[in-house]
This record gives sequence, C-alpha cells and structure tokens, in this order.
Amino acid sequence: MVRLGGTTVVCGIKAEVSEPKVDTPNQGFLVPNVELPPLCSSKFKAGPPSEKAQVLSEFIHQTLLK
Repeated sequence: MVRLGGTTVVCGIKAEVSEPKVDTPNQGFLVPNVELPPLCSSKFKAGPPSEKAQVLSEFIHQTLLK
C-alpha cells in the first residue's frame, strides 16, 4: 500500500505458471489487469472492466515491455 497525500494505492500481484507458446518456448508473458471497483471511488461502477481500467492495463503492459 502506498499513500501520497489523500491518495492510497493498493497493488496485488498474482502469478501463474503456464506452458510457453510452441513458437516461442524460451519466452514468457505478462498480463496486467487493473481493477477499479466502486470502493476506490464513486466514479467507478461494479461490473466488467471499464474503458479506463482497460486503457490503464494496456499502458502498464506497454511500459513493462519496454
């Protein structure tokens, strides 16, 4: 957990071991997932990932690949 001013961020990391792809046996993969539940803010609604969560997930994915 990180607190900066009035903002608190909680991060959880989950790892799963899986078989690599046949064409890239020496490479793994990352799948970041951002969840923004209503508990975070009244701006967020329950249900499937929002567009904002999807954009943040893609941003994190691209950042990690650099």
